[in-house]
Amino acid sequence: MGVNGTTKVFALLGNPVEHTISPFIHSLLYKECKYNGTYNPFLVPKGQLENAINGIIALNLEGVNVTVPYKVEAMKYINEIDLVAKSIGAINTIVRKDNMLKGYNTDWIGLKQACEYNDVLIAGKDIAILGAGGSARAAAFMSYLEGAKSITILNRTVEKAKAIISDLESYNNDKNIQTLKKSFNKTKLSYGKLNEYEKLNNKLIVFQTTSLGMYPEVDRMPIESAEFFNKVDFIVDIIYNPKVTAFMKKGKSHGVKVSNGLGMLFFQAVKAFELWTDIKLRDEQLKRVFRELENYIYTKES
Repeated sequence: MGVNGTTKVFALLGNPVEHTISPFIHSLLYKECKYNGTYNPFLVPKGQLENAINGIIALNLEGVNVTVPYKVEAMKYINEIDLVAKSIGAINTIVRKDNMLKGYNTDWIGLKQACEYNDVLIAGKDIAILGAGGSARAAAFMSYLEGAKSITILNRTVEKAKAIISDLESYNNDKNIQTLKKSFNKTKLSYGKLNEYEKLNNKLIVFQTTSLGMYPEVDRMPIESAEFFNKVDFIVDIIYNPKVTAFMKKGKSHGVKVSNGLGMLFFQAVKAFELWTDIKLRDEQLKRVFRELENYIYTKES
């Protein structure tokens, strides 16, 4: 379907945006749903984010995604913030309703649905999160809401891990957050340095949220010890290029099931599309589009 006068326009705001695959993902969703839309990446120079967000109304955009480094700053310039996004402390999706802008965080939903896609359930499980950036926050909040038995965040800078755990501890006294939680059982919360994995339980689900192992430095990994991998049942590495990271390879050599970050990227885009359009894809549609995305990314990579 070609662009015409009735085409709905969506955008990505970030810096840089040159290597994003989000336009391709959304084009697949438009094609699958026969939706007349277009998705465009905009490089927003430093100091121009407020002007760019004001442009959503001025240019009659249906909605936008926000990526690094603006996921936190963008919260200052919109009318309303979803409860979950406010709790995480970052937004990546803005929905326009008339002249009002509302911010959401779909990263945590993308990670949740990626886990479900791989038949990995979080409720009642011990969770270890490596890293303490934005993706770690999304993983921690998702695990908390899904009723994890325990959540431990390990990071090179321990203060950043402590900050996320402190936020999670505050949710125990937040009645609004508690109503969203799947289980009212208390989640044990802890933090430490990356080399303090001896404190972790066995049968772990691990979220690897650092950039270690990303192309072109594909041989790097946050933890290499066999002692650590022997504690792990499942690894989700948020990196998707390469398809199998060094961390995932090491896990597989110890019998660990693994998944990369393409699922999270895909499902967060799906949720943003749903928020913008009120269109919900069926399971068979999601599987078909995801297979097409995988074929595109990894045929291209090879």
